[in-house]
Amino acid sequence: MKEDLLYFVWKTKYFSHESLFTTDGEPIKILDYGRQNPYSGPDFSNAKIMIADTLWVGNVEMHIFSSDWTKHNHESDDSYQNVILHVVYKHDKEINFSTSQPKINIPTLELHHRMPEEILTRYSSLFENQYWIPCEKLICKIDLSKLEVWKSRLVIERLEHKVNYILPIYEESNDDWETVLYVILARYFGSLANMESFEALARKVDKRIVLKNVHDFSTIEALFFGQAGMLEGESDEAYFNALKEKYSFVKRKYNLQALPSSIWKYSGVMPPGFPTLRIGQFASLIANKQSLFSSFLHCHDVHDLYESLKVQVNIFWNDHYTFEKRSQARNTKLSKGFKDLLIMNAIIPVFFLYGKLTGNQECMDKFVNLLSEVKGENNRILDQWRKLGLNTSTALDSQALLQLKQSYCDNRKCMSCALGASIMKGEHI
Repeated sequence: MKEDLLYFVWKTKYFSHESLFTTDGEPIKILDYGRQNPYSGPDFSNAKIMIADTLWVGNVEMHIFSSDWTKHNHESDDSYQNVILHVVYKHDKEINFSTSQPKINIPTLELHHRMPEEILTRYSSLFENQYWIPCEKLICKIDLSKLEVWKSRLVIERLEHKVNYILPIYEESNDDWETVLYVILARYFGSLANMESFEALARKVDKRIVLKNVHDFSTIEALFFGQAGMLEGESDEAYFNALKEKYSFVKRKYNLQALPSSIWKYSGVMPPGFPTLRIGQFASLIANKQSLFSSFLHCHDVHDLYESLKVQVNIFWNDHYTFEKRSQARNTKLSKGFKDLLIMNAIIPVFFLYGKLTGNQECMDKFVNLLSEVKGENNRILDQWRKLGLNTSTALDSQALLQLKQSYCDNRKCMSCALGASIMKGEHI
């Protein structure tokens, strides 16, 4: 048993309240259960509890055994000196306030005989299995409308996690949102295999240099391919040699240092995702608009974003994936699926953070709501959710379910999950 079961029982009041007494025999009346504390310190704050004839307002701490108070070194932590009630599953040791003279026991409520047997059985059914998710055999019996209500919270949690990576980039940029968007877009242009390399490339190609040369697309191409270390060596291709010559000029002009070409990965990457073609597409996107940030910010719906993500690469790439080898002719535009990934993973998180830091709730809501207009992605995790009968049709669905699996199911945080709570309450029966 873990303490999260006690948190659940306390929040849901799922225990017998008949004749509540402390372990010292004093009557208890709970007026307010308080709010769960997600940070360090006591588990619940601002509780209101009548013990005997005295009303106490303060914190509630929970443990499986009373002795865990000592094991967790709470007696030497000042933040636990205002605990008004110690809630435990089993009382195995008297605990007192370390600063009181004479020593006064901390009021303790034991729940061992107050929790229904069925709640322990349900708890065991979730935690004593090796299924893909703890509730795999029970989920078909759950009213999934509870998950629909909870999806928005899961999506916000996932976005909060993503912006943790973006925030330091914003702080480095000195409030330059154009640069933030530029770096994060580049990162996701690299997909999984070349994500770090693309971000490194964006940092090597200063956005200000791009803006100075926006009138000449071939110079911008040369800048990106040269800084990527892809214009070394010799070639019979006129396009390659023209880029190399232009890069030689801008390299001297701006005192540039290229990345090593060895950082780029091709193995395991499908040709349409080769870094050479992706760099050409990214250069086109950056060159097309002087302010991508403003363009995205004023989009009304996902179709506007699709339009803003249009690219037109050099005709060389119509039948090449690399500089060295000709290939079959094909469409070199960004696919709708790739645009969806950029919208989900780069654009929406950046504008979510922008709205959060500027206090623009309308902006946050608009970009979160765009997830319901974007098709959900495909991967092994989502395939498994579909097999269990869950809807993954939109990005709102898929992002919520990825968050659910990775942050809740994998860590067995069933007591903090809407589906787990439904099971614990017996609503699946």
